[in-house]
Amino acid sequence: MAEEYFAHSRRDTPPGPTWELLTDHLTRVADMAAQFADEFDSKEWGYLAGLWHDVGKFRAGFQRRIRGSREQIEHAGAGALAAQKHKAIPLAFAIAGHHAGLANQTEHGKSGIRPLRERLYGAEDALREISLVAAELLNRPLPK
Repeated sequence: MAEEYFAHSRRDTPPGPTWELLTDHLTRVADMAAQFADEFDSKEWGYLAGLWHDVGKFRAGFQRRIRGSREQIEHAGAGALAAQKHKAIPLAFAIAGHHAGLANQTEHGKSGIRPLRERLYGAEDALREISLVAAELLNRPLPK
């Protein structure tokens, strides 16, 4: 049986059918983001943002955390770095900020949010770690 990767869990139940599978979560969010982005003629970009927003949850450390470990695992940086490597910088900002809020590119500024440059610097190992299990998601072509 292939390993199951989860996006969300229920603290009162063990891993299983009541937990949300990561691929299902990514696809559902991508579909919703595409619908929202269609309002400004960017359906394909919205889909890609939704698809990549939690791809860092494929990390082994995140999967341990969702199963009860107390380790802190950042998950947004991997998808943001994937977007940057595809030269989709606006997506990188949106993905990196989907929990913390939009960051400045290089400076902390008044918000105190870590700049995108810092978030991406620490994401290289995460992206490398998930590249095998999430290759199909990460290698999607950019919309035209």
